[in-house]
Amino acid sequence: MTSIEYDKSNGKITRDGSTYNATDITYEAGTRDNKLCLQISASNGAEYLIESQKKSFFGSYGDVGKQIKEFTELIEPLQETRKRVEYRASIINGNIPIIEVPDGILLKKDEFTVMTDNPVEYCQEKTKTTYYGGGGSVRIMKGVTIRGGKGVPVKEEYLATIDIGRLTLTNKRLIFNGNRKSTTIPLTKIASIDKYNDGIAVTKEGVLAKPIFVGIDGVTYALTIETLFHQLS
Repeated sequence: MTSIEYDKSNGKITRDGSTYNATDITYEAGTRDNKLCLQISASNGAEYLIESQKKSFFGSYGDVGKQIKEFTELIEPLQETRKRVEYRASIINGNIPIIEVPDGILLKKDEFTVMTDNPVEYCQEKTKTTYYGGGGSVRIMKGVTIRGGKGVPVKEEYLATIDIGRLTLTNKRLIFNGNRKSTTIPLTKIASIDKYNDGIAVTKEGVLAKPIFVGIDGVTYALTIETLFHQLS
């Protein structure tokens, strides 16, 4: 019986003792002669066909069919991860891509577009004070009310969404265009970048408030900005 095993940590697929890299294969699922089939082609030229048992009375493809389903669901995320890793490696080597200019963006001389995403949240860190404890108001008689204290003030930080719009990175600027808020940050004015899986926080020289952009591949954006910054320096 066909045996399929895979390691999600490194993307290795093992089929009947032969190991393949899921990021380097293509596949096509379908049915043939009342069987569920998976045709797989590996980058090294090896091809093989995985077939389930005949469909049961209840229409199930059995354990092999379940393995095929799990297998195909795994491949595309792994391939996407592999593309992202290769893209970042290319950026590190100085291979900066040039993409089509988004609508509404006016480029300066010798400027070109590198990355763009929409929708992106433009956020800022805010602080609010909440009072814990303290008494309420007690009405003793008509016209006389005793008010208790506010309680203990506790400051809490939170992330506030200022606007939602398009974020565009060029070889010279980071540009955000929203419905209510638009801002441009020259790359040479960036003092530091905090990167997250889903966003970046940018510290601009001489400005205390950090614009935070959420809804992007923060690691790739930060890496690209750092590479472009060093090219401009």
